[in-house]
Amino acid sequence: MIPELNPDSISISNEEYNRLKNTEGFYQAIFEESPFILVINDVENEKYIDGNHFFCDIVGYTKEEFIGKTAFELGLSTDAESHEEMLSILHRDGYINGLERSYKQRDGSMRDYLIWTKINHIKEKMYAFTTMQDITESNTHKKELIASESKYRGLYMQMLDAFIRTDMNGTIIEANEAFLKLTGYTMPELNKMNFRDLTPLSFLVVEQDILEQQILTRGYSDLYQKEYILKDGTVVPVELRTHLEMDKHGKPVSMWAIIRDISIRQKAFAELKESQAQLRALASHIQNVREEEKISIAREIHDELGHLLTAVKLDLEEIGASPSNANGIQEKLNPIISLVDSCIDTARKISYDLHPGILDHFGLIPALEWMIDQFSIRTKIKCVISLPQILPEFSKTESTVVFRIFQEIFTNITRHSKASKIEIRLSQSVGNIIFLITDNGRAYQTTPTRKN
Repeated sequence: MIPELNPDSISISNEEYNRLKNTEGFYQAIFEESPFILVINDVENEKYIDGNHFFCDIVGYTKEEFIGKTAFELGLSTDAESHEEMLSILHRDGYINGLERSYKQRDGSMRDYLIWTKINHIKEKMYAFTTMQDITESNTHKKELIASESKYRGLYMQMLDAFIRTDMNGTIIEANEAFLKLTGYTMPELNKMNFRDLTPLSFLVVEQDILEQQILTRGYSDLYQKEYILKDGTVVPVELRTHLEMDKHGKPVSMWAIIRDISIRQKAFAELKESQAQLRALASHIQNVREEEKISIAREIHDELGHLLTAVKLDLEEIGASPSNANGIQEKLNPIISLVDSCIDTARKISYDLHPGILDHFGLIPALEWMIDQFSIRTKIKCVISLPQILPEFSKTESTVVFRIFQEIFTNITRHSKASKIEIRLSQSVGNIIFLITDNGRAYQTTPTRKN
């Protein structure tokens, strides 16, 4: 029904207002121009009496097509049980307030509506005046949102990494199944706890700094590691990144983090480090054994073979110097003496290559200087060495390793670089000793060569 208007609130006279109110055009204009779908039914037979143009546009029928027919005859209503329920409410209460129903359109599509209906008595007949609001699109968005939330909830609950959300005071608001499994707590127990209750004292200060310097200033933290105290009292290492959540006004309201248990990774890393340490120890032991063996062989060559060859040379020289020997004997002895000299030089070189005695007697730096001089004499390559005023101390193992490295470097220079000058510089930094060796020869070819 059209409500009575206060005559004082309009600018026309009472006579004009009453005349306008009693005209059919007045009601027709309101009926047709209403922003809602309006329709009138005969309560007794449920047939449509009238409907505005919005109703025509939505259902796809003209007034001539739907007037005098029921919703079932038009195919708009397909759910008899739902229809009977709506009629029962209408007859019982005399009105329907915001009931949601779906109707089939002429093109076969289904649309959702909110329905307000009131029974009015006009000349001893009952008519149902119905207002309908199309909520199809909002329902579609709502269903999509529900589906999206359901999908998110499923991923959130089933993901392998733990998830936790807290308020700005640190009180735990929610957590997924992985976090419950990690900590051993139930959700009601966690809701009574602060994330600091799960954090060892040694990490509280560090995490507070991360909160103030990273999360609150830029909205998220770097990936960092900490520990969690589980319900059974054990402590596990975790890796996490925390994010800040804000409301529409930019005010921080909560924090959330994705957390990964790294205890297995750290255990594997510790085992790897131990294995690497064992391998290094084994390699060092093998190297030491090898060096000891080289020292032993070098000493045997130098002491035993060298002495024997020297003795042979002295005997040969003594025979050659005897007055009773003819000149022909001396001529035959000279090549033999030269051969023995060559054997002595070879024995010394082999002994030096195995393990130079100067390394044991005078240390690494003198041994390197001697090796550089010998290399320069042998290859005619100019060598310049620069040493600090205060020389570092080297252990026996370190000296041997560095000496072997230099041997290999000089071998490569001789074979490949075709250099004419080498510069060697020794420097020190914190915890490191740096040897820098440069030459003016050709470099290695870094681009691949094509085979013929």
